[in-house]
Amino acid sequence: ASLITCSGIAAVFGVAGIALKVSSGVDPVIDMSGGVIFDEANANLIRVPPLSVPLSQKIVEKRVKEGDGETKTKSELQSELFAVSAKANTETLELVCFDVLMTMKSASSVPMRMKYASIKQLEGKESAELDAARPAKRVKTSSESKCQHILTEVEHATQWIDAVLGL
Repeated sequence: ASLITCSGIAAVFGVAGIALKVSSGVDPVIDMSGGVIFDEANANLIRVPPLSVPLSQKIVEKRVKEGDGETKTKSELQSELFAVSAKANTETLELVCFDVLMTMKSASSVPMRMKYASIKQLEGKESAELDAARPAKRVKTSSESKCQHILTEVEHATQWIDAVLGL
């Protein structure tokens, strides 16, 4: 079980991290707003916070009624994040994407994950085109070829993330 978890962590923080950077141009960060994502549709998610990049941010003003009956306006930062985690078992290792809504009440407060939704895998023609562009895997032995293999996986993940985000 620990080898499976390590493989999932390597996929998220290695391949997906580099692919997110290439796709978005922004350094991905760990989504600390809610810790681990528990998603019933993806039962085998690794138990680490997902890696994410911000898609949009805005300041939202809310009117709050105080205990003395006075109404105050409070501002909070609301961010939409594109988050990536992985699900792993003895047979497969897949990257899983989420659309996350996060808020912060102040600059020093802990971010809170308000809601999240799993982003469906690409289906049909787009997915087939991405898979056709991916070279067939073969056994590689030298360290140079191992590096090339990782770069090939990053390239595939980047193309996949670009297609998911519609870039």
